[in-house]
Amino acid sequence: IAATNLPLRLQHIYVSNDDVKDDAAPYTHVLPKNVLRAFVTASDLRTQVAACLYGVSPPDNKQVKEIKAIAFVPQSGNNNSVQLPRQLPRDAYLLKDLELLGWIKTQALELPHLSPLDVSTQAHLMADHPELGSSSICITAALIPGSVSLSAHQLSIAGFEWGRKNTDTSPNPAGFNPNMSERVQLLLSDRILGMTLVPEGRVWNY
Repeated sequence: IAATNLPLRLQHIYVSNDDVKDDAAPYTHVLPKNVLRAFVTASDLRTQVAACLYGVSPPDNKQVKEIKAIAFVPQSGNNNSVQLPRQLPRDAYLLKDLELLGWIKTQALELPHLSPLDVSTQAHLMADHPELGSSSICITAALIPGSVSLSAHQLSIAGFEWGRKNTDTSPNPAGFNPNMSERVQLLLSDRILGMTLVPEGRVWNY
């Protein structure tokens, strides 16, 4: 019942860019508001939800990545994490000319860094999919009371190396360091539009 009020939280959206370093990342990512609205509306307060991000740079600015699509993948989540499949969406028509930029996920708390489980998920995605380079991102959408707080992160080299080897799913695994991810520039826009994709059969949350 509480999840039915999630669309109301979109009236108050905060994007965290306060501690972004000038040389943090080669790209600024732009998220369309209509895509965020579809993602949050399909989410839940007690189960983390995730989707893949696809986009492209505009012809006049190669330093920007505009997110053009999110694709929900078959997944299983709980209050602390979400499990994604190793095989990611492919479509010769809908995703034509779009790059895989990373993923977006919900969480209950606003954190200044990626959680250990998210660092591991990001690292395994990068290891399994070479098209996800060092500039690939994870956008966290914290569904805090009355609002949605967004931030984008990418892994450091140490975060990638630790995350791809980590098998500890506890909240405080050995060797984790908050500096294994760093915040990157994220903008929200209503001037560009994106699309939302689901698997055939329309079932994605298990």
